[in-house]
Amino acid sequence: MKKFILRVLLGYGIIALLLVVSFFIIGYQAAGMSGAWNAAGTGLLFSAMGLPMAGLLIALKAWGGYANRWGEYNYKKELEGEPKKRDNDPDKW
Repeated sequence: MKKFILRVLLGYGIIALLLVVSFFIIGYQAAGMSGAWNAAGTGLLFSAMGLPMAGLLIALKAWGGYANRWGEYNYKKELEGEPKKRDNDPDKW
């Protein structure tokens, strides 16, 4: 799990860095050093929009196992009944 989180965050960081640097270069060519810093700030804002997607990937990975176990429990409960009821009903054994 930790390896997956680090991989997602590293990928996000590389993409964010490339976005900021590319905006910086475009801003420098368009309006000099002041335009470069303004464009870098805009690139930083655009890259921040990707953070919820990275968080969603991490949350799906973290809660996926819980959801599978919960779904299996509910399926078994519907198929065989409650665990306490199964103990008293020999037909469900």
